[in-house]
Amino acid sequence: MRRRELRRRGAEVNYAEVYRRLCPDSDPAPLIAQWDRVQLVIATSRDLLDNLIRLFGPRGGAALRARPLLVVSQRLAEYARAQGFDQVLQAREASDEALLQAMTELS
Repeated sequence: MRRRELRRRGAEVNYAEVYRRLCPDSDPAPLIAQWDRVQLVIATSRDLLDNLIRLFGPRGGAALRARPLLVVSQRLAEYARAQGFDQVLQAREASDEALLQAMTELS
């Protein structure tokens, strides 16, 4: 239900911004050291992809880009290719079911 409808029905509506996309401040070395176990990377937003690229940095960027990347939109697929990802797959839509379907089609 939208804010206007809720207010029309007498509800008090407040918004709380509780979600931020931040790059983790952590050492990627342990992840990079086990990267050979990763078969697929999923990015659901440009911010998420940018954070992965920033986190891996020059030291792990080649390893990151060497894995297939599953994205949720054509625009994100184009952006990923522009960032050096060659194996970019696109789910049919941005839903958990579509991502799962795309993953199962890879095997």
